Amino acid sequence: MGIEIQAARAMAHIFSQDIYDQARMLMLGRQFCRFGPDEVPSILEGSGYQVKDGISPEASVFHPSLIAAESYFRLLGCGDVKSMDVRPDEGAEIVFDLNNPVLPEGMKGGFDLIYDGGTTEHVINIVQAYAHIIDMLAVGGHVIHHLPCNGYVNEGFYQVNPTFLRGIYDANGMEVVAMAFFHWTNGVGDWSSVQVYNIQDKAHHQFYATDSFKNLSGGLDLVCLARKREQQSGFQLPIQDMYLK
Repeated sequence: MGIEIQAARAMAHIFSQDIYDQARMLMLGRQFCRFGPDEVPSILEGSGYQVKDGISPEASVFHPSLIAAESYFRLLGCGDVKSMDVRPDEGAEIVFDLNNPVLPEGMKGGFDLIYDGGTTEHVINIVQAYAHIIDMLAVGGHVIHHLPCNGYVNEGFYQVNPTFLRGIYDANGMEVVAMAFFHWTNGVGDWSSVQVYNIQDKAHHQFYATDSFKNLSGGLDLVCLARKREQQSGFQLPIQDMYLK
């Protein structure tokens, strides 16, 4: 679960910095950044983001030359940053299996920002994981997903499509703010070159009819920012909207 430098740069140009402002943040999985603290200014260049003052970047537990993901998100403006993982090995503050139907006490509505940088595709009960994400968000809070969509054979249980996220969120008091594909033109595992395709409202029809998209080589990541509009009672299973017409 790593944040590549090109992905960090692209997300800074897609998402408003306001979502990080003093946010109580939860990372699903102990994330790591594939860049050092000296590279942060170049990542944010041209995005309009401002690095927050008074933050001393800490080294990553994964490698001393890398910036800790917690420090990176605090530089963007977050307040408290915690991580949740199924195992304690990597130092997550919250040890929890997202397959479990019952959240730990005090977790509901406890976060303003959740970052899913490639975790939910590893949860076999993926719908339960998304129900937990919605429950853990405060009203007005946001979730960022950065997930495999195509080219990641056997990387996890799932490769996630835009219609899945939109269906889940439209049915459960959420709204999709922004969505994009990151196309790794050199293939999965080579993070040096990325093209960004913004996804419009009717993503299925938009790309199904685009010959150049269907013939793309390389890997596709799906990036999404969604906001919790309201607290609903219970979790609703969606029907894919293309079959509701």
